[in-house]
Amino acid sequence: MNVGLKLLAPRCRPGAPDSHDAVTITRAAILRGGRLRVQCDPAPRADYYQMWIQVVGTDPDFRFADSPTEPDKIVGGLGASATLEIKLRAVNEAGPGPFEDVVQIPFT
Repeated sequence: MNVGLKLLAPRCRPGAPDSHDAVTITRAAILRGGRLRVQCDPAPRADYYQMWIQVVGTDPDFRFADSPTEPDKIVGGLGASATLEIKLRAVNEAGPGPFEDVVQIPFT
């Protein structure tokens, strides 16, 4: 009896140099009530995303905001009259991919 093994390609980290799946922020929209909607292009093989936010002039560094499973997230509880910087990355069991370029949003 001949038992064959099917070899699967190893899972790559999202956005690894040999793949094209680093996220890109395609839209950030200010909503009413101190909320912000952030959307990015889906990253192939991503299990979830990490969103990091920094309030310019207040936060000394980026802080973790959320881990949505979809590339579309509404973030609430943001202060008025601030400039926000946001960065995203895709994550799977192989680890996190690279952060996308920081997007700056004047939140007034």
